[in-house]
Order: sequence, then structure tokens, then C-alpha cells
Amino acid sequence: ASEYLANVARPGDALVLNPPDLAPPLSGQEIGGLKIYVVPEQPPLDVAASREALGLIASEHSRLFVLFGDTSTSDPGGFMESWLNQNAFRAGDLWFGDLRLVLYGTSPVPPVEQPSRREGASWDDSIELTGTHLAVEAPEPGDVVPLTLFWEALQPMEEDLKVFVHLLNAGGEMVAQRDSEPVSGIRPTSTWTPGESIVDHHGVLLPLELPAGDYQLVAGLYRPETGKRLPATDDTGAPAGDSWPVGTIRIP
Repeated sequence: ASEYLANVARPGDALVLNPPDLAPPLSGQEIGGLKIYVVPEQPPLDVAASREALGLIASEHSRLFVLFGDTSTSDPGGFMESWLNQNAFRAGDLWFGDLRLVLYGTSPVPPVEQPSRREGASWDDSIELTGTHLAVEAPEPGDVVPLTLFWEALQPMEEDLKVFVHLLNAGGEMVAQRDSEPVSGIRPTSTWTPGESIVDHHGVLLPLELPAGDYQLVAGLYRPETGKRLPATDDTGAPAGDSWPVGTIRIP
């Protein structure tokens, strides 16, 4: 994990260690300019203190690398990961033996609870994408683009679908992506109830070599067992392909 971080971390990034026994092997190391935090500083977990610590860390760093080990004593209820999934923008996971490294992006302002753009696309007459919010429209290569999708269940769902967010260049080629269950697995679609609103944060990690230009973000749903995408319809009921445009960004 240390070698990987040394290659990908940027000055201003943060590394959050959980549980605390991960701290000694990394103490004193220079890892790509990373600022290292330990949350909680010692078990057992103090929820209020950890919430305050994570909020402060997220406000000071645009990218967070969170290294999870055995959290059975330091975070037995999964509070830390749940908080991050709901308040930051998860962009990827890597395993290093028994350690799991998760990358999150943050937003310049706290994540919103209401969309800034109305969408009105639906899938399978079961799920509607009511709106979106794109917090950053002119990111730099290597940034995590923070995108929030606002879903509404139209009827009970028996299956668990995955969400995809793809970044397309001017030629329609995918240059970056993020696939996951809604809210990073916290709220599978089978748990949604009709009329419920789901606030779903996604982070899209931009390649370092991404050329300057305009790019489009598209989102959709698919069945993980087959990879088959569900067809989308617009708010008039007309077919809209198997993905829906959810925003554009410009790389300077």
C-alpha cells in the first residue's frame, strides 16, 4: 500500500488509517506529501468525535485515501465507512493483502440534499432519476469528480441493480468510470420503497493524462449478473437509450 500511495498521491491528499494499529508501520514515512490521520485515535470508537474528525479532514483535503484493516474493534458498526459513503464521493477500492484502500473525493462545499438540475429519466418503470448535482465543472486531471444522483423508487424492487457513471470524450469513448451499488452498497435497490428518495454520491477519478477538452458524464443501471443495461425513457415515456446524460465537465 505504501508503494502504491507513493506513486499516486499528490501534495494535499490525506491518508486516514483505521484501525489505529495500522499507524506504527506507516509512522515517519514520506508518502507523496500525504498528511496522515488516525481515526479513531484509539478504540473503542467514539462516534461523535470520529464524525467531527472526519468532517474536518474532508473539509481540508480534496482527496482522501482511507486504509481499512480489521475494524471489528475500532469500528464494529461500520460507522466510518458509512459516514464517508454518505458525505464524500467514493471513487475506487484496492486490496493489499488484508488491507483495503478506498479513495474518496470531497466537494468544495458540503454534499447537497437537493438536486441542482432536474432529470426525469426512468428505468423499467421502477426507478426514476429525479435530479443531479455536479459540484465541480472544471476539474484538473487526477481529480475526483463529485457527482450526486437523486433516485426515486416508483414501485417495489426485488432485484439489486448496479449504477454506472461513465465519462465520455467528444468521440463518445469512455475515458473514466465508476460502477457500484447505490450509496456504495449501503442502499441496494431491493431495499427501496415506493416514493422514497435516495441520495447517491459517486466519485469519478480522472486519468492524469486526460487531454484538455469537454467531456460528458452519463449514468444508468444494469443487472450485475449479466452486465445488461436497462433501457431508459425520458419524462414523456420516449426511449432514451441505455444511459442518460447527467452533466459536462471541461478540462483546462
